[in-house]
Amino acid sequence: MLELAATSPPQSAAYDIVLLVHILVAIGAVVTLVSSYVAAAAIGKVAPGSPWPSSAVRYFRPGPDVVGRVIYLIPITGFALLGLSQHAYSLATSFVGIGLVLWVVAAVVAEAFVFRPAGRVAKVVASSGTAPNDEQWRRQLPVMRWSIDVVLLLVVAGAVVMLVQP
Repeated sequence: MLELAATSPPQSAAYDIVLLVHILVAIGAVVTLVSSYVAAAAIGKVAPGSPWPSSAVRYFRPGPDVVGRVIYLIPITGFALLGLSQHAYSLATSFVGIGLVLWVVAAVVAEAFVFRPAGRVAKVVASSGTAPNDEQWRRQLPVMRWSIDVVLLLVVAGAVVMLVQP
């Protein structure tokens, strides 16, 4: 533990800038996930046969959720930090390894239980100007919301690990 306390990041502008970008990317991922949660909650309130709210039509568009996948920039910027750390940190550093494992779990959950269900809902929204009478599409919404909760918890836990550096 004393060895970890003695290790400090390099004093360089490049490292500081990439660290700031890394933090902003993580904040962006959280904001994007919260937006997805709000959109899923809002569209769930649409009555069958009612027109889709314009916000739902804008948010749930067919195609890949490119904005939601900002989560993939977290490890990319993290690896850039490792490269700029002048060997102060590596994948063997405990907080880096823990953070990477948390991120992998978050990414798998997001892909399977946030982005896929959102894509299914987007197809329903795009197929008609009104909410269908068939309620099957609504089953995707609680899956999305619970999964977003899990992903947010994992991203926040990763941020705590990065700050505490166990």
